[in-house]
Amino acid sequence: MPIFVGTGSPDTIVGSAEADTINGEGGNDILFGLAGDDSLNGGAGDDSLIGGAGNDTTNGGAGNDTHYVNNNGDVIVEAAGGGTDTVLASASYALTLGAAVEVLGYRATPTDTTAAPSGASNTTAVVDVNLTGNEFAQTINGTAGANVLVGGRNADPTTGDTLIGYNGDDTFVVTNANDLIYGGAFNVASATDGIDTVFVSVADLEAQGQAVATYTLAANSSIEVLSAQNQSGTENLRLTGSAAGGETVIGNFGANTLSGGGGGDTLIGLDGNDTYLLTNPGDVILQETAGNDTVNFQAGAGASFSFLTAGSGAMANLAVETINLGGATVNVTGSNVAQVINGTAASETLNGAGGVDTLVGGGGSDTYVVDVDGEVITEAQAADTDVLIFNGTTGGFNLAEGVDVEIMAVGDSTTGARLGSSGDINGAAAGTPGVYLVGNSLAQTIFGGGGNDILNGDRGATGAADVLVGGAGNDIYRVYGQDDQVHEFAFDSTGALLGGVPSNAGGNDIVYTSADYSLATNVANIGGTVGGAGDYVETLSAADQSSTTGLNLTGSGIANKIIGAQGNDTLDGGGGGVDTLQGLGGNDTYTIRNTGDVILEAVGGGTDTVNLGAVGVTMTSYTLNAGAEVEVINLGGTVTSATGNSFAQVINGARNSDGTALAVNETISGGGGADTLRGGGGNDLYLVGNPEVVLQDTLGDNGVYYTSNTGGINVGNAVTVSTIRAQNADGTLTTGDVYLVGNNQAQEIFGNTGNNILNGAGGLTSDGRGDTLSGGAGDDIYRVFSSNFSGSKTASGQGDQIIETVNAGTDTVYTSANYVLQANVENLIAADQNFQTNLTLVGNTLNNSISGSAGNNVLVGSTGRDFLTGLGGADTFHFAEMGVDDADTIQDFFAGQGDKISLDVGVFTGFGASIDGSEFQLGTVATGNQATILYDQATGRLFYDADGAGTGSDAVLFAQLTPGTGLAADDFLLTPANTIPTPQP
Repeated sequence: MPIFVGTGSPDTIVGSAEADTINGEGGNDILFGLAGDDSLNGGAGDDSLIGGAGNDTTNGGAGNDTHYVNNNGDVIVEAAGGGTDTVLASASYALTLGAAVEVLGYRATPTDTTAAPSGASNTTAVVDVNLTGNEFAQTINGTAGANVLVGGRNADPTTGDTLIGYNGDDTFVVTNANDLIYGGAFNVASATDGIDTVFVSVADLEAQGQAVATYTLAANSSIEVLSAQNQSGTENLRLTGSAAGGETVIGNFGANTLSGGGGGDTLIGLDGNDTYLLTNPGDVILQETAGNDTVNFQAGAGASFSFLTAGSGAMANLAVETINLGGATVNVTGSNVAQVINGTAASETLNGAGGVDTLVGGGGSDTYVVDVDGEVITEAQAADTDVLIFNGTTGGFNLAEGVDVEIMAVGDSTTGARLGSSGDINGAAAGTPGVYLVGNSLAQTIFGGGGNDILNGDRGATGAADVLVGGAGNDIYRVYGQDDQVHEFAFDSTGALLGGVPSNAGGNDIVYTSADYSLATNVANIGGTVGGAGDYVETLSAADQSSTTGLNLTGSGIANKIIGAQGNDTLDGGGGGVDTLQGLGGNDTYTIRNTGDVILEAVGGGTDTVNLGAVGVTMTSYTLNAGAEVEVINLGGTVTSATGNSFAQVINGARNSDGTALAVNETISGGGGADTLRGGGGNDLYLVGNPEVVLQDTLGDNGVYYTSNTGGINVGNAVTVSTIRAQNADGTLTTGDVYLVGNNQAQEIFGNTGNNILNGAGGLTSDGRGDTLSGGAGDDIYRVFSSNFSGSKTASGQGDQIIETVNAGTDTVYTSANYVLQANVENLIAADQNFQTNLTLVGNTLNNSISGSAGNNVLVGSTGRDFLTGLGGADTFHFAEMGVDDADTIQDFFAGQGDKISLDVGVFTGFGASIDGSEFQLGTVATGNQATILYDQATGRLFYDADGAGTGSDAVLFAQLTPGTGLAADDFLLTPANTIPTPQP
């Protein structure tokens, strides 16, 4: 028995044909045992151990070792934690117990002793091998042949093996609940890797502690069949296919729970009380032969499922006893065998099909389809709307007491829900008598036929609210239930709606009610024919018009007359036509749905409200008819324009249910009364024709049109307004003398052709822009509060702005701030002339009249022959122009109170730092050749001579004072060129 010993370095050692012992020692060694029952010991390092022929024992030692075996007599020795080790078998092989190997695969035994072996599984070889793991978790790789891969029951039940079949028709045996099976490559879905079958070993899973053996395929498993390993076993079993679907899942004779997982799967429960979990519309159940079986619908099964048609009719006679809806499945038709079909809390359709079925609803609005009397309906949920459809061809249906079904109708595969007392139904022969539908003491909708109907859906019980649907005839309905309703239709001899839609051939009808009542259609669109545009009862009236009990009365899809009583009634025409609503006494609420709706409301008939925002309203505007004393109008829905009448109204813009304003652009007109107008959250337009109107709207970019030719509007601070105009709704200007007053925000205010008063009220934006006032034609008065003065004679873009056209009247600006008079405005006056406010007031190119206050003002006429009045205070009159055409008149110069005349040195040249005694002379002719100010005290005229007695220039008149006014050299100030002086301290 030869012994071979390697070094501490990587060695390649080739044994003999005898039973060798080869020790690789350290290093990544390659050991060939060749023939004989060899013992190969890799030692430390990543070793390759090739036993060759014979029953060999290979011990990898430490490191990531690879063992090559060729028969089940080969023994692998690998301790746990000794690296990531691989076993490559050239034939079918079961791993040695106790060998802590991570990978098991196929590869032919290496024969070239001069080359390093591959070390990887050959998954493309077309070789059929059976590979079995041991009590450790392994990855077992198959080939392109037909493999049988078994992971082995692991000692740790929380772990599992990974079995990868690759190509070929492979068979897998699951021995651990956490085994991962892949018919093709790892975690790659494939439809071309062969027909693969997974058998689940119930015994192994139960031995690992599972009370019910349970296994689920991985998402990309690419498996065709998932089955109990022992199909005749009676153990309980739970099998689930992959999310990709397309599997056949087979149980045993025990109580199985089978699920395809996803995709269209075939489920075969065999005998036993099986439970099928349907997760796809394409799932099919086959070979259900015995037991009490249940179908549970899961997420993914689709909204509708029919056992009559699924699987091309393969399940039409399936013997399944119980069907439970779930997931998104809300429409189920059973098989031709009697079943119990259980709904959920969702709204569902339960159809028992053949057999005497039991249909059990849950929550939601359910639909029950029955075809024979005697089928059992269980529905105890009162919060939703449930429907019973009779789908038989003869007879009818009695609804058992206590079943809370709200609607009963006849089903027909052609016309859907139908209402007829005669005619063919559900495919029966023509002329067959109509079916009977009988409700119970709970509230139902029950359909009558043609003729004069007496409909009592509750068998005389009180307090149950029913919907009664009549046909032809002059019907009179007397209702007492708070929600009882009456509908009128006409039908042909088959029971179908005439013309396919509701019609008014049902007579002339009236409903008297002592409770809240609506004529509107409340029947859902069952089958496509019922639930149309409206009902054909013409008049709805309070039964006792002297009653003080408030009623909610609603019309229908035609023109109705709705009459209330003496209480606080709510009247709604229904929207189908031009309705007439009469509240009589009380604080009534009117819901308007048509622009032509008329309200009859006498003076003193309570505090009444009009609501325009009902659901379904399509009109965009409404004008309250004359003579109706309504106090409140509320916009909403599609209505964005409302107009009151001559009575005073509060008109509110659109609001949410919590009272917050909606961002809707609305036009609100009071109609001429002393109204309160409250817009919503959009950019609203207010049409105001009465000075007493109050505006309340702090949201949006709003505008105001004052439409009267007299009076005016003060918008107040309770409204956010960007534009105020004196014009009509059609955009044409009004012609009267009106006043328009803004608020503490910046506005654009536009006058008309009259003599307007425009008052910005001091609004200012965050960037310093004030109001813009445009008076148009006429002698307009402007009131400004924010300065447009920036230190020069040119108005800045800040502060209040005046826009006037040429020759558009004689206009006046009253200001509380420093201000530069803008183009085409004649007069500038301090608004508070008795206040000691220091103002700088600057004229324009016109001949202006400028008046200051009692403070220390600076008055600048600019070009033109201006009249400057300083009033009290130490005023400064500034001159920066030269010439007779620009000579301004100072009305009240008084040196004793500190008045000064300021001269721009860029125009009045030749002076030093100040005007000395020789530079100011009385008279009209200067002496000396220096620049001289000449003052003719007798006439009050003031001249400038650039060279005094010189001959280079003449004296030029630049100012006119009151004759006799005292003036001296120290009354003048010299101001830098192009500079306006500041007020004196």
